[in-house]
Amino acid sequence: MQLLYNALFFLLGSAFGYLLCYWLQTRHLRKQMDATLQAVNYIKAELLRIESAYNATK
Repeated sequence: MQLLYNALFFLLGSAFGYLLCYWLQTRHLRKQMDATLQAVNYIKAELLRIESAYNATK
């Protein structure tokens, strides 16, 4: 009976650890994607600003 409890506890611990790692990883990836999107939007805004400044000189 003790072996059964140990196995059950081990499985629950493993599942919890896996879910924790998965959650942390997705949170990190989401932050990374947000940072990438911010950078892309910034570059787009800069390009539009440069383009409008160039068009103003024509």
